[in-house]
Amino acid sequence: MKKQKNWLVFMGSIFILCMVGGLLICRTRMVKINNRELRTSSEHGTNQSVEANEEEVSGYEVKGDTIYIHKDVSLYDVESEKAKNLVIDGNVATWDVNLDPDGDRFVPNYDSYFSGMPNIKHIEVGGEAFLKNEDTQIGDFSAKDDLLLYHCPKDGVYACPLAREGRVEIPEGVWEIYDCAFQKCGKISEISIPSSVRWVGDAAFGYLAKCKKISVSEKSKYLKSKDGVLYTSDGRVLLAYPAGKSDRSYEVPDGVKYIVDGAFMGAKNLEEIKLPDSVEYIGEKVFMDCENLSQIISDKKIDYIMGSAYKNSVKLKARPKRKYPGNSWVDAAMFWENDYSYLSYMEEAYWWKWMYH
Repeated sequence: MKKQKNWLVFMGSIFILCMVGGLLICRTRMVKINNRELRTSSEHGTNQSVEANEEEVSGYEVKGDTIYIHKDVSLYDVESEKAKNLVIDGNVATWDVNLDPDGDRFVPNYDSYFSGMPNIKHIEVGGEAFLKNEDTQIGDFSAKDDLLLYHCPKDGVYACPLAREGRVEIPEGVWEIYDCAFQKCGKISEISIPSSVRWVGDAAFGYLAKCKKISVSEKSKYLKSKDGVLYTSDGRVLLAYPAGKSDRSYEVPDGVKYIVDGAFMGAKNLEEIKLPDSVEYIGEKVFMDCENLSQIISDKKIDYIMGSAYKNSVKLKARPKRKYPGNSWVDAAMFWENDYSYLSYMEEAYWWKWMYH
């Protein structure tokens, strides 16, 4: 009898816990639905602003053709098909969701920060708007030439609106170009990089469908352009191949040792790529969505090839194999850091990028 009573108590407890859990899930779902309704009603002209509430995740509203960001938000969560202007208020933090909780490693999301607002052309930033990860402030935001910049410790290009067209000249004084900064800017025809830029992030120029050339100032000590393709000045790192180039084949120059993440991303015209014996590292998503690429020619096995290097390149029949089948980004990071530690400007680059590479 006692055992039966204990069993009933146990089952009753389980039932109560399930009920409480179900209520919490429903409540969370309703909060998400309510947030979505607030966002939608603003976009359709009722201009209902989002009230300050710990449960609310939406910190913006749409009035006419302008998005106003009033509270902390991730740019990935901002959505409006019709908006042409973006205004970020002062004292607003934009979360960088690509950084891990400790902020010590950068993992690109491989998407544009403007993916939810594809028609933005003009950006304004109020005083004290800043970039943060969790509770850590990383840098201050600003806008120049309708590019979203961040300051840490100097200006870098954080994101370019998808609606940007034609030739883009990055302002002199910019220190770095952030990972995925120009991702999917399919209307840009050329990008000009000033001498002040020291480093370009992973997949920074991915899917530039109409871009035929990435040029670099002749005064640059850090980067160079060859046939419109972007390299480090020593020629050892291939940083970006503009996807709008019309060439069907491309021969990577001898001396290139590293091909960084997303370097050929979305290059639909390429059918053949030839690699020199000097190549030892192929990063994540390097040849992603090169949909007409049928062969990558290499006379030897490559030391490090990351797992997603050939993702969605459906016609690829011939490709190099890895020399070390079990290698990972951890092995490659040690390989990269040890080999490139002699470059003083790399040591001065943003520490979370340095830790990743």
